[in-house]
Amino acid sequence: MPPATFSASASTAHAPTPPLWQLVLRSLPVPVLMSVICWVGAGVNYLLFHTLAELFSIVIAMVALVVATTSQRFTRNHFVVYIAVAIGWCGALDLLHMVVLDGMQQLPGNSADPAIQLWVAARLIQAVALVSAPLLLYRSVRPLLMQAGFGMAAVLSAALIANDFFPAAYVDGQGLTPFKIYAEYVIIGLLTGALALLWRQRALMSTRLLANLMAAVVFMILSELAFTRYVSVYATANLVGHLLKIFAYWYVYLALVHSTLREPFSMLARAASTYDAVPDPTLIVTADGKIHQANAAAALFAGQAAEQLVGQSSHALFHDAEVSAAACPVCQGMQTAKAAFQVEIERNQGRNAIECSVAPFEGHYTQQAYVQVVRDITDRRRLAAERETLVLALGERIKELRCIQAIAQLIETPGLTLAQLLQGVTERLAAGFALPEQVGVAITGAWGRFGNQPPTPRPALWLERAIHVHQTPRAQLHAWYPPEASAAGAAGASFLPEDEALLDNVVQQIGGAIERMQAAEKVQRLSNLYEMLSATNHAVAHSNNQDALLANLYEALLTHGKFPMMFIALTETGGFPLHLHRSHGIPAENLLLLTQALQSPQSPWYQLTGGLAKGEIHLHSIPATYADDTDPWLTFLHAQGIQERAVMPLACEGRLLGVFGLYARGLTVFDADEIRLLTEMAAELSLAFGRLASENRLQQAEQKAQLSEYRFSEVFAASPLPMQIFSLGTRRLLACNPALQQWLGYTPQEISTLSIWAERVCADHAQCQQVLELWQRAAPQNPKGESMVLPEMHLRCKDGSKRMARGTMTLVGDEAIIVWTDLTEIRQRERVLQESEQRFRNMIEQTISGIYVRREGRFIYVNPRFCEIVVWSAADLLGQDVLQFTTTAPDNLARIHQAWEQLAAGARNVKYTLPMRRKDGQLIELGLNASIITWDDGQPATIVMAQNITERKRAEEQIASYVQQLEGAMQGTLQAISNMVELRDPYTAGHERRVGLIAGAIAREMGWDAERCKNLELVGLVHDIGKIAVPAEILSKPGRLSPLEMELVRCHAQAGYDILKDVTFATPIAEIIRQHHERMDGSGYPRGLRGDEILPEARVLAVADVIESMAAHRPYRAALGLDVAMAEIDKNRGQLYDPEVADAMGRLVRQKNYQLPD
Repeated sequence: MPPATFSASASTAHAPTPPLWQLVLRSLPVPVLMSVICWVGAGVNYLLFHTLAELFSIVIAMVALVVATTSQRFTRNHFVVYIAVAIGWCGALDLLHMVVLDGMQQLPGNSADPAIQLWVAARLIQAVALVSAPLLLYRSVRPLLMQAGFGMAAVLSAALIANDFFPAAYVDGQGLTPFKIYAEYVIIGLLTGALALLWRQRALMSTRLLANLMAAVVFMILSELAFTRYVSVYATANLVGHLLKIFAYWYVYLALVHSTLREPFSMLARAASTYDAVPDPTLIVTADGKIHQANAAAALFAGQAAEQLVGQSSHALFHDAEVSAAACPVCQGMQTAKAAFQVEIERNQGRNAIECSVAPFEGHYTQQAYVQVVRDITDRRRLAAERETLVLALGERIKELRCIQAIAQLIETPGLTLAQLLQGVTERLAAGFALPEQVGVAITGAWGRFGNQPPTPRPALWLERAIHVHQTPRAQLHAWYPPEASAAGAAGASFLPEDEALLDNVVQQIGGAIERMQAAEKVQRLSNLYEMLSATNHAVAHSNNQDALLANLYEALLTHGKFPMMFIALTETGGFPLHLHRSHGIPAENLLLLTQALQSPQSPWYQLTGGLAKGEIHLHSIPATYADDTDPWLTFLHAQGIQERAVMPLACEGRLLGVFGLYARGLTVFDADEIRLLTEMAAELSLAFGRLASENRLQQAEQKAQLSEYRFSEVFAASPLPMQIFSLGTRRLLACNPALQQWLGYTPQEISTLSIWAERVCADHAQCQQVLELWQRAAPQNPKGESMVLPEMHLRCKDGSKRMARGTMTLVGDEAIIVWTDLTEIRQRERVLQESEQRFRNMIEQTISGIYVRREGRFIYVNPRFCEIVVWSAADLLGQDVLQFTTTAPDNLARIHQAWEQLAAGARNVKYTLPMRRKDGQLIELGLNASIITWDDGQPATIVMAQNITERKRAEEQIASYVQQLEGAMQGTLQAISNMVELRDPYTAGHERRVGLIAGAIAREMGWDAERCKNLELVGLVHDIGKIAVPAEILSKPGRLSPLEMELVRCHAQAGYDILKDVTFATPIAEIIRQHHERMDGSGYPRGLRGDEILPEARVLAVADVIESMAAHRPYRAALGLDVAMAEIDKNRGQLYDPEVADAMGRLVRQKNYQLPD
């Protein structure tokens, strides 16, 4: 039959089936016509009518029997055959019924009872067959058994009737017997049951078969009802019953013949149509390569009609025509292979490739025939190459991501020094290039060299980027491949555009990190200098001699200076040499170097003493590349990383007493603000030493005055201190020494009485009156001549100038000896000190950093910059609770209180962040640096340096978002690889994703950390990536695999390892994929590992793989369920599967009601 005929038949077979009632109506014309013919015959003779009606039924029964039994071999429809066999044997009884009917004169006597008995027997067998027929929809019975069974029933019934053992059904002249009537009702009941069973099992039958069978049963029921109503065999009811039987048997014919003939031929038509519908070229060839049959796809492939392909060589048309048939692996395989095989060959000089699948074919051919399917795999090979390129590119991007992340983590390391930063960058950056073992990385510049030694001359493969700090280039970042790498043509020995972008990113990170380190260091040093200045002021105020002041100064420098090394050296000559007094941070074995430098005329210190005596501060930078062996002390400083030295004088009244030296290391140098602070500190110390010297002289003078008990004229006259003696009784001036006269300019006669003294000398008369009253009260209270210090007074000199003085009065009898101390210069110096502090305060007020001081949680000082940052005025902030301006989040309050507690516990400096609510309602992030100081009122307080780090936090969040996007891209790439694998194996769609989710759930149940669980889920996504190497025909084969095919499938674990082994992941993904089919007892594949030789992730993946494979649905079988899968795990726990993993899966299923993912 031509293909077109098959296609038409297929179209007809697939036409929509009309409703049941339309099928019944369409089939009525034939039985109506036959009924009319019989009815006309009844008008001639009843026997003619009966014979025509029964012959119609008998012929149909015999045809159905013959067709059904002969076609059973290819229809396999036992249900239809069963009914046909039963109807056929009932037709045999109907034939006897027709022959022995009264009037046919075939039996002695003219009784109608035998014919009616045969009728009842046939109808009972027919009804029983129809009731039991639906059972054959589920099972099969051999046709021979059917024939034997129904045949024996028919023969037995005929024998019983012939021997009068069958109950009488009709009595001549009386009509039907009760047996006959009841038998008809039993038959009707059985047929009704058959009708119900057919409707109940309608889903297992075609619509046409169901409609015809149900119509036949309905007409049988109506016929039997008619046969319960007649008395004479010639009655109208008898005629109606036979006519209804014609309809019933017509529908039996339609049902049985349609099912056994038309439907099988439709199946053949569909099969032929399906052959042409195969998308790949499909041929039937003999062993000599000749084509015997070809589908439409083969014709399209060869560019010829299908009929023209028959008889041609399959090798010339479908294989590589440039290779002889003797060398063709397909042709040779058909000559030697006994089983199916598959070969990939290239055509057109490798421009495309095909895959030939060959299998033996049984047919009526003189030679061995084969089915040959040709598939174009050019695109598949291209996709495989693109996948490998994608995997390699993914690996490079992951390396760059890890490099950037490692450098970012390095930058965030607390307490990181510049050298550690630069050295750490050079150690981590190489991993971001294609060949990390061969690439060289170095940083050179003002801070020295870090990393590899740059080659000279520069190689051809060279990259260089400048590191800018505050827009000034400070160093260079170099990357290069050695000449031998490029000369040898090493794979990948070149710089990609991504490598240049990586260097740009890294230099930006380095520059930003150094700028932040410099800013933090500057703020810290300013804070330390402010604390040191406050401590120095405190030391000045509480020191009463030079030794105590030096000791307190050293303690202040040591406690608040935060300098790695410092010293104090004194001079006895007011110049060179200097003698070491105290030191800090200098090893004992190196103190000799410092001592020699302080005393050697050849050292730089010799030239500094002149400027130091004038109050100058000297700064000296020590470059990172210093290597002058002529000065051992500077060489030692360079080895310790010291970058700058500040030397300040200790002077008293223009004479050099000594020096103190401060050594600093770090990113920043002493800037103008720090130099100003140090200058003011040196000036304050100079004033302090002058005050001590003056007080020392005063004390010496007082001691000399006390040597005279009453009248010490010589000493009184020689005393440098202004002194006078008054008589309390006469209120007259008894004596005044020359110092007083020189001091005030008055002669004794000009201030001879207390009243004249008060009028001329006292500038404040109220204050003078208060002092005079004090004298009067003090006289009776000091009978033993004890000294009394008078309040400070403003005195007027003769020349009109004013002096600030304090008197010390000693009462001796009626006389009051008053020794005056001139406090004018001291107060002037104190004012200078106060002005210095005010200048420092002004500097704080104008600094770029926000500063506030708090005590007991409330603001007691804020500088303008802080007000500018938070947009609150000083009036809004002072006296207010600090916590009032931040959020009430528990973690925020806990962090603040923790920082406060650290300070209260004695921490020198605490850093933390604080969300601050500005006056406009906006929240900003402040970076705080807090320290304990002594405030202006002498009480402890906390000074806090504040910086707005909102933008920095936002930048950090953007970096974190970029890292997250890269991770998402990596996960998406793995998902894409998983989807590509599933496209080749549609039977296990979603298997890899579900295995990953199950493995992640098991790992979490075992207590693994979240990152490890997430990595395991990603491994699950690609654990079957090796199936790419398995032919798609094997993966999609619905039946059992052959040993060879199974061995090919088992290769997917090793193939997955080979695909991913060169891609660097945080988790050994490639090794886990290779081991996920290993078993604890060594029975797994591909390497037969056992026990602890198997990675923990592979053990988890093995259990998850088994659970998903057994419990999930497959297109070729239903899901077995979790219970069956867990039974397998429990059965082989410890033998095939890790006990801990098996127990974790058991807990998930049995205790936590775990369900498989969709």
